[in-house]
Amino acid sequence: MTTSKPAKPLLLLAAILIAAMPMAADVPVPMDVPIYIAGFDVCSGEYVHLSGIAHVVMSVTIDANSAHLIGLVNERLGGNGVSTGASYVADGMTHVDSYVDIDPVIHTGQATLLFSARVIGLGSIPNASVQQLFHVTVNANGNTTVQVSHSQMFCQ
Repeated sequence: MTTSKPAKPLLLLAAILIAAMPMAADVPVPMDVPIYIAGFDVCSGEYVHLSGIAHVVMSVTIDANSAHLIGLVNERLGGNGVSTGASYVADGMTHVDSYVDIDPVIHTGQATLLFSARVIGLGSIPNASVQQLFHVTVNANGNTTVQVSHSQMFCQ
């Protein structure tokens, strides 16, 4: 997969975690989120459609001007290549353990997320391993921006 495609699940995670800050109080909250990703796999040279469920567990501890976010997302996705019909399986994980400075009135903030995934092409199709470090910011208007500060991809 291209390295920009994992940003969609991370944006969703960041929005969920930051939106939950006013409500949560250090209680782990589990949820399942449906995921659909379509992207180009540079290792196999074809577009791949993947779908499945992301299992999310998160907790937030808040004091006057900061929040401690702890979250874990495990994804198990399956799908097919568009041109070959080949089967793919993807396992992804996002881990968040971040102290976030927040404005208690307008709920702005930022967090750092680590994402890693392995896209497995079944049969003779090459596998891909991806690791990315994201910096997520939510401004006073609720707009979320994501910067990739580190990205690695390996074909195997």
